[in-house]
Formats: sequence, structure tokens, C-alpha cells
Amino acid sequence: MPDLFKPEYLQAPKEKRESLGKVAENTLKHHEFEHARHFYKGFDSYPLDKFYNQQGDLNETLFMAVSELLAYQNELKMIRANKNLKHTAVARNPILLVKEASMYYPRLFDPQVLSGQDPQFATLLQERLHPDKLFK
Repeated sequence: MPDLFKPEYLQAPKEKRESLGKVAENTLKHHEFEHARHFYKGFDSYPLDKFYNQQGDLNETLFMAVSELLAYQNELKMIRANKNLKHTAVARNPILLVKEASMYYPRLFDPQVLSGQDPQFATLLQERLHPDKLFK
């Protein structure tokens, strides 16, 4: 999400500030609330018990990586679907959003993160959550 308190945004024309406000609102509704939903209900496609390692501890790093990737996917999907946001820079060129989301993907391969996890589940996540699939 753009830093809405930077001088270049605060001094921007009213139309641009309103557009940024809509992008910020979308981020809250469709990215941050998505995290809350994941923490409260888990994931629709992935059983929560798969995020626990062999010692019975929640793998928070893996959980957050998956949550971030899905939240960015949802945020971009809603930007594209919202007619009020189709003209924004993020909708026209989502590469920055995709790059931010892509930072989390390598965690799905990190041996330290995957230690004690079901290898089949890790492979499933790696395949399904590839940025090329998530953000097409």
C-alpha cells in the first residue's frame, strides 16, 4: 500500500488523493481483513492441521507466507473487479503489488521453514501458490 503520509501524496491533486484513498480502502477490506479471516477461520483450500509441524507447533512462518500470498491475490482481484479502481496505477500496472507478494513465495521452499512439515503439503503449496498462477 502506498505511504499515504509522504509529502508527494499529501500534496497531490485531489483526484489522485481520492484514488489513493480508494486503493487504501481496498487494501484494508481485501488484504488485511483476509488475514483476519485466515487467523479466525483458517484457509478455504488448506486444512489448518497441515500447518502444524511434527512437534505439534503451528508453523507461523509458513502460515503467514500462505496468508500473505492469498491476501495479495484477493487484493489484486478486487482492484481489477472494482470499476472505481480500474483507472488507478495499481490496476493498470500491478507489478509492484505482485513483487511484494512474490517476496513470500520463496519461504515455501526454505528448508528451515519446511522442517517438520508434510512434504506433500509443501509441494502442493509450491505448485498452487506460484505467483504466475496467483496473479494471472
